[in-house]
Amino acid sequence: MMLSACQGADAMVDHQYRERDQPSATGRQLERITGLSSQEWIRRSQDFQRHCQVFDAATLARQGELLKRAHDGGAKDAALPYLQWLDANRQPIDPALRGQLQREARQTAEDGDFMALVTFSFAFNPGAMGITEVQRQAYKEAQFRIQGLMSGAEMEKASRDAMADTEKTMSQWGMVPSPLTAEQQREADALAARVIEAWRKRQGKPG
Repeated sequence: MMLSACQGADAMVDHQYRERDQPSATGRQLERITGLSSQEWIRRSQDFQRHCQVFDAATLARQGELLKRAHDGGAKDAALPYLQWLDANRQPIDPALRGQLQREARQTAEDGDFMALVTFSFAFNPGAMGITEVQRQAYKEAQFRIQGLMSGAEMEKASRDAMADTEKTMSQWGMVPSPLTAEQQREADALAARVIEAWRKRQGKPG
């Protein structure tokens, strides 16, 4: 996880500068809710960027090997980042291994892992991630509601608005599916409720 985060550290600093100069609705909400200015977010991102200097280029280049070792060694929630790395780097994957990683990644989401839910929410080609449209809708709704439980209603609304903007853009490329049927929506709602309950248990929170 640290290697993945550090590979994106430079991009995060650049993003924070853009938020300072051209703030988005989500960025403004985040500043208001947290009380942290855009300059403070830049400072924090730069601090993290400096922490990442402990990893040299050779170590960062071994990310795929280390992810494989983590997964093969039974590290919790390792399947999704390993699958993402394989796909991002266009590595050949044995169909049986792909199926295994996809099943384990879905289980991570359904166990209430927030970052897995976010990842699946942005799976605009869900079949490639091994999920259905019903599952994507459920994971997306669960992460919105969990966002609200963690950070309040304003942050939940900002997340929903940001996703709506993203889906509007993706729809121009034919990347957003048709709305679910009533039966599919009921299935998605039921799954979202189970995921939220799993998240509560993961956090040690009462239902």
